[in-house]
Amino acid sequence: MKFFIFPSNPKYYRARESFEALGKIHWKQGKTKMVNVGDVVYIYEAKPTQGLIVKASVLETNVTNYHIDDSDFSSSTMDFGKTPPWFTLEKIQDISSIINLGQLNDLGINGNIQSIRKVPSNIANKIENLIGDFSFNPLESVIYEGKKKFIYTVDCKFNPNFWTNLSA
Repeated sequence: MKFFIFPSNPKYYRARESFEALGKIHWKQGKTKMVNVGDVVYIYEAKPTQGLIVKASVLETNVTNYHIDDSDFSSSTMDFGKTPPWFTLEKIQDISSIINLGQLNDLGINGNIQSIRKVPSNIANKIENLIGDFSFNPLESVIYEGKKKFIYTVDCKFNPNFWTNLSA
């Protein structure tokens, strides 16, 4: 299994809404041959979001029959259903705490996301940890001398027997 980031521009296609409503969608494949069935895809939404919004799985590649009607989510005159081949993607989960471009850069994804990008497994593991950590809050990141640092907090109750247990 490999991991990829697919770019999405909400000016042309509302990916988050289409995944929410349909669960499965077609995605323009073009000449891309490196993506296979079973691979994991993170959908990166361009401005204004500029972050990962959905995690999906590749169900099919080289689809030539565009049979999922997602025309309600196309925001332009562009008809994505006229130029095969496509991928069929199925939503695994919404990424509620959006991982933004700056965080992706910090993780090792360089530059802007303007085309399909393969994600090395060590970076995919970090993304998975951020997605699975529901206590993660991107607003807790701070700028200190030009570097971004994450501050994590732990909510724990004071144990009045703590010092007693240490001396035993």
